[in-house]
Amino acid sequence: MLQESIENLYPKTDIDLLHFKDFGKRYITSELGMGPDAFCQIAYHINTYRLKGEFYSAYESSSVKNFLHGRTETIRTLTPEVHRAVLTFLDKTASQQDKITSLAKADERHKEIVNESKTGKAIDRHLQGLCWSARQKSKRVAEYNMPSLFLDPTYSTFMSNKLSTSNIGEVNGMSTFGFGPVHPEGFGLGYYYTKDNINVVITNFNGEASRFKDGLHKTFHDLKKSFDALKKTLTLSTTSVSKR
Repeated sequence: MLQESIENLYPKTDIDLLHFKDFGKRYITSELGMGPDAFCQIAYHINTYRLKGEFYSAYESSSVKNFLHGRTETIRTLTPEVHRAVLTFLDKTASQQDKITSLAKADERHKEIVNESKTGKAIDRHLQGLCWSARQKSKRVAEYNMPSLFLDPTYSTFMSNKLSTSNIGEVNGMSTFGFGPVHPEGFGLGYYYTKDNINVVITNFNGEASRFKDGLHKTFHDLKKSFDALKKTLTLSTTSVSKR
C-alpha cells in the first residue's frame, strides 16, 4: 500500500529550487529591519496572491521541545496584519511609507505568534486533538454528533494548509531541504537561510513549482525595492531640509 502510494505520487510531484544569492539574513535584519522568517513568510503570501488571486491557509511548523514529549505546534502565518500588508504592498496607489508601515506591523505580529506557538499558547494541536477524539467517538457511539465547529467549512479551509512550510533556520553545510505538498492544489515550501542566501525547495502537484519560484524571486526583490525607495525619499527629504 505504501509503495503503491509513493509510486503514484512520485511522477505527479513537481519540484524546483530557488537558491537566492542576492541577500540573506544579514541584509534582512540590518538593512530592512525585519526578522528573516517573517520576511520569507510575507513574501510567500504576496507571491501566492499574485499567482492565484487569493490567500491560502498557511502552516509553519514550530518546535515545542521545551515541553515534556513536545514535538511541534503550528504557526498560522496568515495573520490579519499579514493580510493587510500583502494588499497594501500590491496596491499601486499606496505610498512607500504605507507599505513599509504595514510590513513592519506584520513582522511584529509574526514574531509574537512564533513566540506564542513555542510557549504553548497556540491552538492547532489542541483543536486537532479534540477533532480526532470526536471522530473516534462518532464511530463508537451511534447517536453522537460531531461538534459543529469541526463540520464548518471555515474550519476545513483553516486546516487545509495549502501553503505547507517549514523553516530550519540558519544552517551551514546543507544544500537542500524539502517535502511534498499536503493539499492537492497547494505548495510545499522547505526553506532555510544563511547570512547571504535564502534557499527554498518548492513542490506542487500541478506543475507550478517553477512558476512559484520565479514569482518568489521577483517578490524578494520587490520587497527590497520598497525599502530602498523609502530610504531614498527620506534621504532626499533630509538633504533638502539641511540646505534650508
